[in-house]
Amino acid sequence: MRLAFEKNISGYNAIAKDLEEGGLTLDEERNLAHELIVKIKRIVKSRHTTVESQKNIFDLQKEKQGIMNELKKRITRLHDPENVSYRQPGESLVVREGEHYVVKGEGSKPDSFITKGEMLTDIEWNMYYYLDPQTVDLKIRKRYLIEDAKRELLELLNAQIEIDEIASSNTTPAMRETYIKKSENTGDKFGFIAERMVRCFLQKLSYDYNLDFVAIEADVDLDIRQKIDFIIRRRNNEKGVRVEERVEEHGTMRTGVQFTTSSTLATLAHKAHQVATANEYLTKRDVVSNIILVSIPAHSVRTMYTAWRNNPKPGGPDKLWDAATKEIIFRKVLEGILSQEEIERDWKIIQAS
Repeated sequence: MRLAFEKNISGYNAIAKDLEEGGLTLDEERNLAHELIVKIKRIVKSRHTTVESQKNIFDLQKEKQGIMNELKKRITRLHDPENVSYRQPGESLVVREGEHYVVKGEGSKPDSFITKGEMLTDIEWNMYYYLDPQTVDLKIRKRYLIEDAKRELLELLNAQIEIDEIASSNTTPAMRETYIKKSENTGDKFGFIAERMVRCFLQKLSYDYNLDFVAIEADVDLDIRQKIDFIIRRRNNEKGVRVEERVEEHGTMRTGVQFTTSSTLATLAHKAHQVATANEYLTKRDVVSNIILVSIPAHSVRTMYTAWRNNPKPGGPDKLWDAATKEIIFRKVLEGILSQEEIERDWKIIQAS
C-alpha cells in the first residue's frame, strides 16, 4: 500500500478511535467533525478523488476500529473466570481430550480430530468453532479471536483501497478497471481458491510445528500492483494483529509469492517476466525484500477442493492432499525462502509427527 494512503488512513483512524470510544462532549464531537471535514478536503485535493469516496473510506475505518475495540473486550473477558462466553449459531464445539483437540459431531456426524493450525485457518473456509473454555488453552482461544479479527480487518482494508483507487483520477483507466474487477470478484475463482489452499496449508504447518515462518495473505494493493498473492515472513519478526501495518522493519525477511496453477510455457514465461520486473522496482520501503514465482499443477488442488466442497470437514481442502503432494508444495514454496538445511530439518519434524 502506498505510504500516502497509509498516512490518510492513520489520520482517519485517530478520529474514528475517538468517536468509537465515546464519552465526548458536544464541543469535542463538533471539533472532531470539523477535523474530519478538513482531512477529507485535503485528501480529495491531493488524490483528485471525491468527497463521497473518502466518507465511505472513513466509515470503513470506523468499522475497523469497532472490530479492534471489540477484540480487546473479548480478550479481556477471556481472563475473567466469572465471564461465560456463549456458543454462537454455526459454531462447532471443540474440546481438548488428552493430547488432542476434537470437534464434537452434531446429530449423526462423528467426532473429528483437529489441530491448532486447522482451528485457526478454517475461518478462511467459513468453518467456525466454539473453543471450550474448560479444556482448550487460553492462549489458543486468544489467538483464535485475533485471527478472526484479522480476517475481518483485511477485508475492510481491501475495500478501502478499492474505493480509493476506483474514485481517484490519479488511477490509470487500465488500473481502475482492474480494481473494479477485483472488487466484484466473489473469491470463488479457482486461482484464488488454489492460492488460499497453499497459503493455509503452510500456515497450519507453521502453527502446528512452530516453524520459523508465517504465511500472510497479501492485500489487494500488493496483489494488483506487485502481483503478490501472499507473503512468507520469518516468525521471529511477526507483529500482532495490525494487518494494515506495512512498513518493513530493518532486517525483516519477507518474501512475496506470486502463485500460479498454469503449466503452459507462455503463461509461465509471462509471469516470470512480471516477477522479474517487480523485483527490479522494489525499494527499502516495500513490504517485501524479494518476490518469487511458484507454480503448482492445477489438478493437484482442483480435485481435492472439489472433493472437500462436496463434503466439508474440519481441516480445509488441503487436508486431503497425500503426503507426497504436501512435500512437493512445501519444498517448492520455501526453497527460495529457507535454506536447504532448514527445509530438510522442518520436513523431518513434520514427517515425525
